[in-house]
Amino acid sequence: RNGAIMVSNTTGSKLTTSLTGRYVTLSYVSYPNRGIANIRKNGALFATVDTYGAFGLRTKTWDLGSIQTATFAVEVSGAKNIASSGTYITPDRFEATSVAPGGVEAENTDYVTQSPPWAAEPGAVYSGGGALVSNTTNSTLSVNLFGRYISVAYSAHPNRGIARVYRDGILLSPTIDMYAPTFQMKRTTIDLGAPLQGKIEIKVSGTKNPASTGYYLVVDRVDAWDSSPQSASFPILNTCSFDSVPPRVVAPAALQVAADCSRTPDGQTGAASPAIAAFLAGGSATDDCGAPTRLAPQVNGVDVSNATVFVEGSTGVTFRWRDAQGNIGSTTSSLRVFLKGDIEQNGNVNLFDSYRYNCILDSSCVTVQGIALTAADFNANGVIDTADRTQFQAIWNTHQCAE
Repeated sequence: RNGAIMVSNTTGSKLTTSLTGRYVTLSYVSYPNRGIANIRKNGALFATVDTYGAFGLRTKTWDLGSIQTATFAVEVSGAKNIASSGTYITPDRFEATSVAPGGVEAENTDYVTQSPPWAAEPGAVYSGGGALVSNTTNSTLSVNLFGRYISVAYSAHPNRGIARVYRDGILLSPTIDMYAPTFQMKRTTIDLGAPLQGKIEIKVSGTKNPASTGYYLVVDRVDAWDSSPQSASFPILNTCSFDSVPPRVVAPAALQVAADCSRTPDGQTGAASPAIAAFLAGGSATDDCGAPTRLAPQVNGVDVSNATVFVEGSTGVTFRWRDAQGNIGSTTSSLRVFLKGDIEQNGNVNLFDSYRYNCILDSSCVTVQGIALTAADFNANGVIDTADRTQFQAIWNTHQCAE
């Protein structure tokens, strides 16, 4: 929850801490390659936890029956669920409290009031499989809780803003700056000074860290404790090491270019057309866990480049980006290569196009627009005139770009 965790698959390796409380909670990251953890209390086996599952932050709480001081350890057992592909254990933190932790998921509409409504933010990294998001100034999440310590779990990100927290309308300190340079799961705890019952409100302040690009708040859950939680985190590996979300890709706008009539078959390449070269190098991508890497664009699963000949007609080009964990995001745009002189747009330059030229010049045809106009306007002056017909005639006579 502090943005970093430890991981091991070495049988017998363990992390140990001493805590005081009645209720002991282990937070851990589940994943398809996770194994079974041994939980030891004062050296003796106390419980086991199967950490296999979809990627997400999970918790397990034990009631000791009374307030105790004890040494707790999480240990790699070397055993695993039959469905798991590994025996890795990834503990996040231990917590101990004198009373059972109480709290709610932000998206639990039975207890949490949204004003105005917040948007859902699904994700296995969140404790209940999702969170709530808003960047509307003064939009609020409200919940009634009892406890001295109020704890807000949230995801930090480069586009996050600052949250204000209130109890019964009174602003509490500190405010919560949800900005971080990379995506992280975090938690901030506020001491009310005494156990109190009241309405807790989390509000979009409309302010932000100077380094942030936005004002978004993403709230996972809100918890309350009657006593201060003792805890021990295990920081080594960044949460993004378990990123399973592909980059978000934006493709370049669709492109139309004229064929190079000297080629067989008729077509065009990025080497000969700066517009195609810019198209193939275009697009962009963003990712929560750093800058993704551009991959070669593809057509039907095959890499293409400036040497690729794009034949007459429309071709779907897929633009791809890969993040640090190997997740690939993609989206598609279209590249259309047309024949100069093909006014009929049937893939041929023939007698029918010649007839069409004549009637256009005689003003007896309807106005030609779009790609047909581009195909007919050889000198690119926006109109079809006798100079265009001269060039069309040369193509037709030599059958270049004609079938």
